[in-house]
Amino acid sequence: MDIQTKDSEIFQQLIDKGLLSSEETSRVRRLLEEGSYSLPTVIFKNSFERKIDILDIISQEYSVPCIDLHQVDPDLDILKKIPARYAIHYNCFPFKEEDGILHVAIEN
Repeated sequence: MDIQTKDSEIFQQLIDKGLLSSEETSRVRRLLEEGSYSLPTVIFKNSFERKIDILDIISQEYSVPCIDLHQVDPDLDILKKIPARYAIHYNCFPFKEEDGILHVAIEN
C-alpha cells in the first residue's frame, strides 16, 4: 500500500471518529490534494484541537511510537551521542538509551 492510500485511509478514520472539525477537515484535504505533504506532516505542522489524539492514531497506523518531548527529561550524556550539527540538520533528538539501543525522536 502506498503512502497516499494509507494517508487517505487514516484521514477517513480521523473524520469518522470526529477528531477533526469541518474547518480542519477542509484544511487537511486541501493540503493533501496539493500533494506536497504527507498526513503526519500536515497534522504535525498545524494546530488542531485534538492533535494528540490524532497523532496517537497516526502513530498506531504506521507502527511508530509518538513521543511527547515535553515530558522527557533527557540525560546529558545521551544528548552527546549525536553531534549537535547532525541533530539540528536532521531535526532529531536522542532521548534515551536502553539495552545498548539509542532511542532518537525525529520530526514526522
